[in-house]
Amino acid sequence: MVVDKWAGHVVKWAGQAVKWAGETRKWAGEAGKWAGEAEKWAGQVVKWAGQTGKWAGQAGKWAGEAGKWAGQVVKWAGQDKSQVMEKSVSILSLHQFPTHHHAVNIIRYTHIYTHTDRQ
Repeated sequence: MVVDKWAGHVVKWAGQAVKWAGETRKWAGEAGKWAGEAEKWAGQVVKWAGQTGKWAGQAGKWAGEAGKWAGQVVKWAGQDKSQVMEKSVSILSLHQFPTHHHAVNIIRYTHIYTHTDRQ
């Protein structure tokens, strides 16, 4: 009788151990899944960092372009206003800027600079 009782306990504990082993395996699989997900996001972050670097380089390029145009405006400031506006518009129409907005701002800057300088 006592042996049967202990045998029943052993069987019960063995069943519990099998259940826990299954749970452990399930959680190990879940951990592996999340590790893969973390790796995927780490790769995405690296990709975004590269994209940000690319955009920073493009912004630097545009800043250099704006500096070039600012120097041209200073050069033209000594000339007649109508010639300055004529040159600005004709050169801007030939030059391809990233957006229409940038070109409009440069025309405004040229106009304001030449008018405030002369007064």
